[in-house]
Amino acid sequence: MALYGTATVLWFVVLSRLPLSIAYPLQSVAYVLAMLVDGPVFGETVTLTLGRDRHYSDWRL
Repeated sequence: MALYGTATVLWFVVLSRLPLSIAYPLQSVAYVLAMLVDGPVFGETVTLTLGRDRHYSDWRL
């Protein structure tokens, strides 16, 4: 619960200092960074999908 509170306060600080047109794309980058860290740190398998019939499974980052 403390981590959630810290993240919320940090998000409010970011919103008070940056315009929304910059803050929200940065939030999307956080999802990508979490995925890249997830593989090596937790040993998760990351599956990437590229288009309708092109996909690469079981990529280890």
